[in-house]
Amino acid sequence: MSTSERRTQWLDHAQAAARPDGDTPNAALLAELRPDCGGIDSGFNAEMVYAFAKNRRWLHVLKGMARLSTNTLIEDDGKRRQRLRGKRKTGMSPHLVSNLVGMQEITERLNLPVPEAGKPCGKFIHYPAGEESFDPGFFNQLTSNRKKFKKVRHRVVVEWEEGTPNEAYDCWKYSLAGFRLSKIDPAARSRAHQAKVGAGETAQEDPPDESLARTVVRKRINQLARTAGRSSFVKG
Repeated sequence: MSTSERRTQWLDHAQAAARPDGDTPNAALLAELRPDCGGIDSGFNAEMVYAFAKNRRWLHVLKGMARLSTNTLIEDDGKRRQRLRGKRKTGMSPHLVSNLVGMQEITERLNLPVPEAGKPCGKFIHYPAGEESFDPGFFNQLTSNRKKFKKVRHRVVVEWEEGTPNEAYDCWKYSLAGFRLSKIDPAARSRAHQAKVGAGETAQEDPPDESLARTVVRKRINQLARTAGRSSFVKG
């Protein structure tokens, strides 16, 4: 089994390894990583997904749709309340995620020019070099979706053709949706960190050797990549 296949078994859906009580063989490892936010697809075996996410408040339950009427990545709060109005509550209700907008947004990000050294670039995606998880199979999946132009009633319409396999894209889409639902403000966090540094303080969660900490986290993620399961999460 290739590295890409092992990784997507974990990153694509968590239900394969989750038990009916919502636990998973990697629960302790996931707790150690302490993700800030994440998304999990409930398109298959929804009850097991709900059980897995029940005690993980940072994890948002999602459901992919071909497109949304609002043409946004995530169903807006007003549409969601309207959709759920009058329905008997049975527990969790997944947030709807547009596959069409996901393909558009992620492809646009991947096509951004490489920024100059030391200059930040909003929405630019950086993948660290030398990571075994980011092999050619990963990027083939990430870029498998194709834009097509179709003429309908004398008008040119843009359509997207979903690639196969595209699990790496699915993981990115659900991670991005989970991040937006979390309402985390990276700029505010950065300002708070800089304020602490300027005051001569060091955040308690920052280890003395950051390079060592990054190596440990990456090893943990690679361990997760070798196990069955599927979810998408973001480490802050």
